Amino acid sequence: MQRQEQYDWLRLMWTNGLSFEMAKNLLSTIGLPELIFSSSYATLCRVVPDDVARRLCMRVDSEIDERIQKTIAWIESTPSADLIALTDSRYPTSLLTVPQPPLAFFVLGDSSYLSQPSVSLLGSSNPNQEGIELAREWAMTLSQSVVVVEAMSEGVERAALQGVWKASQARAILVSDEPLGESRASVIEAMSQRHLVVSLIGPFDEVGAEQRWELRNRLLVGLCSSFVLVQASIRSRALNFLREALDLNRNVMAIPGSVHSPLSKGPHYMIKYGARLVETTNEVFEEMRVK
Repeated sequence: MQRQEQYDWLRLMWTNGLSFEMAKNLLSTIGLPELIFSSSYATLCRVVPDDVARRLCMRVDSEIDERIQKTIAWIESTPSADLIALTDSRYPTSLLTVPQPPLAFFVLGDSSYLSQPSVSLLGSSNPNQEGIELAREWAMTLSQSVVVVEAMSEGVERAALQGVWKASQARAILVSDEPLGESRASVIEAMSQRHLVVSLIGPFDEVGAEQRWELRNRLLVGLCSSFVLVQASIRSRALNFLREALDLNRNVMAIPGSVHSPLSKGPHYMIKYGARLVETTNEVFEEMRVK
């Protein structure tokens, strides 16, 4: 993607009040962002509300312009960094099934992982030792045949990433929930060199904690086709996420545990809700139809 194309996509992404459906209508009716921004107010008003049409016709705000310029400079100066937009052949079609799909997202690393079968190990931020060992061992095994997708969270997800890191032929996607290049820059750099890092949050974005969680979940469920719940209490936020994943026809699995353990309540609840019970990685591969 050329610099001007990146500029136009970022400007479209950061236009206040522009929903995905509005942007999709503009792209299908008028064409690429370059044509949208060169269209008249009268033309734009036929597709989007008046206030949005005015914003698209206005000169770019200086703060937005600076943010776009800095972001493009970061992409150009960062090895393997890129912006994948809706019209890019690498844009996963599964992302279009989530509420408010992103017009574009940032990547660092091998973008070919986006088109491969994927699974995410999720669960408690405070698993017991058995849960930690399960997540590590299963991630190590799974990542050698499919792409393991994890966010930068504590507990089960961190243990899964540790397992991926130990596997010699592993493939993984790290979903970043903070501006790329910030506090966990060393983790992001290390993952991008061997695997792939993806994010909806640019290097100079200011995003609150709750919105980061929402953006993380949107990208995680959009990129990943299968999920395995390792351990979780009945109040775990992972359960809400996995219910949404089931509603989006994702393949959700859960590892059962002792009926006496609070960390088994979440998996048992999800199995009753519709998740498939799995006890081995081979059963995960069978559910994913991977040989």
